[in-house]
Amino acid sequence: MAQNNIKRNAAVVEDVPTRIARNIREQSRNPGKLTCVDSLAGLLPDLDQDKITANLPAVFKSKANRDIKTIVTSNGAVYLYSETYLSESQAAAILQTENCKTEIANKVREDSKNLRNLTNFDSLIALFPAGTEAAKVESILLDMQQDERYSDIRKIATFSTVFLYSTGYMTDSYADILSKAKADDKCITIAGTVREEARIYPRPTNIEFFKNPLFNIKPDELETYFTKTLERPEFKDIKLVTASTGARYLYSDLYMKEEYVKSLIEWEEVGRLDNP
Repeated sequence: MAQNNIKRNAAVVEDVPTRIARNIREQSRNPGKLTCVDSLAGLLPDLDQDKITANLPAVFKSKANRDIKTIVTSNGAVYLYSETYLSESQAAAILQTENCKTEIANKVREDSKNLRNLTNFDSLIALFPAGTEAAKVESILLDMQQDERYSDIRKIATFSTVFLYSTGYMTDSYADILSKAKADDKCITIAGTVREEARIYPRPTNIEFFKNPLFNIKPDELETYFTKTLERPEFKDIKLVTASTGARYLYSDLYMKEEYVKSLIEWEEVGRLDNP
């Protein structure tokens, strides 16, 4: 009995290279893609990456897998494909796209991490060969959204511009605030931020908060935008509450009640100081 189990387990291990090769062929045939070594675990979810990596030499050792070839990106990422379905020149062309995906992801992540800023979609076109159309970049971004390796790359849009960011270094709510700050209409920025703060946390927003440089509102213009926001009918849910200290806060009555807001700001302005 024990000997049979050993043979059965050995058979499973020996079958892994065949399964790896089959998946590589399937990816090459339809949808005509290269297979990144690091993404094989996603195609074979019952196997961990270490086991897959350990079996790769056996894939190339087998005469039955002579069609399985490797190709490497400029940053050292290894891809596999079957020359039964993809020629060397086709694989090279696809690899160029993979290189672009890597460059896009690197730029977005670096902007989110180091600059704490969104990445303008238009700036991504410069990463591609001259003459590349925006539609091509959009197609690559759409493909990235289906790839687990780029699951942290998110898209957010204003009325006229598309931005990207990485959730590895920036929260969705912070990205939303930044996108509103980049909008031309500062009143939309203020109202949108107030609503988001009230909906998510919930909490009112101190008007002084909008002096932060990320909102791109000049301090001497804040009072004007603040007043206009309260006057515009599309922002009728945005309300003003003044603390006993004179500090002014905004909140959205779509998500918060006035009495609760008053208790929060009194604690923030007075109670917190009295109870260190």
